[in-house]
Amino acid sequence: MEEKKEEVKGEKKIGGLYCLCCLIRKCIVFFVPGFVAALILFVIINAALIPTSKAEFCGELCHEMDEVYTSWQASTHAKNSSGIEVECIECHLPPKDKFFTHLAAKAYTGTKDAYHHIVGTEYNAKEIRKKVEEYMTNDVCLRCHKNLKDSDQNEIAYDLHKEMVFEVPEGEEVAKCIECHKDAGHVRDEVETEEE
Repeated sequence: MEEKKEEVKGEKKIGGLYCLCCLIRKCIVFFVPGFVAALILFVIINAALIPTSKAEFCGELCHEMDEVYTSWQASTHAKNSSGIEVECIECHLPPKDKFFTHLAAKAYTGTKDAYHHIVGTEYNAKEIRKKVEEYMTNDVCLRCHKNLKDSDQNEIAYDLHKEMVFEVPEGEEVAKCIECHKDAGHVRDEVETEEE
């Protein structure tokens, strides 16, 4: 009787081990191809992000963007003494270090722009500019110009911005960077005047 109990226990152990092996094998069969597919998709997405993140992609591919692209080329974000070129996505999308938020915003914006490009809805630069100015917060500018916040790093710049942005008296509204630096990203007035 004891021998039968031991045999049953031994079979249960072997059967349990067999079930565990089957489960692991099934997981591997689904996990490995899924992991490989996700890895390939990740590589493709990142490869596609490189050319589509350039200002030339926005400006030269979309004919509606001619005026915007030309105004950007005339700005200090495109041409400056330090040689730093600020791409469109750096101001108009969430930061790249927030990968999924950045990717979702890029996909949404790209799809919307492609739709308008294909359907041919009229592009009204002045109307679009108003919308952009609404969401263009100081945080967007301070992603790159964070040294303005530090009085030890750049005392003159800090002092110039202190009363308008950093130490605004209670009850007064914080100034938006683009109110004073209208042409930092796009020299619109100059381009609009040339076209008229």
